[in-house]
Amino acid sequence: MENNMKETLKGFTKAELTENIDWNLDTGVGVWIKARRGCKLGAEVGAYHSQGYRHIKIKGKNLRVHRIIYFLTHGHCPKYIDHINQIKDDNRIDNLRGCTQQENLRNRRIAKNNKSGYKGVCWNKQRNKWRAQIRINGKSIHLGYFGCPKEASEAYETRAKIEFGEFYKEEKS
Repeated sequence: MENNMKETLKGFTKAELTENIDWNLDTGVGVWIKARRGCKLGAEVGAYHSQGYRHIKIKGKNLRVHRIIYFLTHGHCPKYIDHINQIKDDNRIDNLRGCTQQENLRNRRIAKNNKSGYKGVCWNKQRNKWRAQIRINGKSIHLGYFGCPKEASEAYETRAKIEFGEFYKEEKS
């Protein structure tokens, strides 16, 4: 069956997304090439969203800049896009990759409420030891109890590298 539909991003074609904006796909930055109310000619498009992503409003619709860059480069836009270096406003095409929700969650920073200082490591009061665990396909897998958090972290890292592959993100101490 032949598909005559044009690829769109939230209903916008490539032509519509580029008619007023000059997008540099290598840097992930767009600048206004037509003056618009509240926007200066040559100024960078978009503003920061509360979650840290750059977004732009076009014809009443909010679009995240990284999704536009991906769409303009690849002609389609997956449901999830991962910022490889975890910097939400680094929209260089080399820093963006399509992924699943699980893959996107694997490439994230250590949680702010983490008390051990390591991913996948928590204190177990009953055993008086550090516990290593990893979440794979929605299931928590116990990796062992350890005398210090660094040992537990090493167990987590070993398993995470195997399970997560390119989406494994090593946390810098």
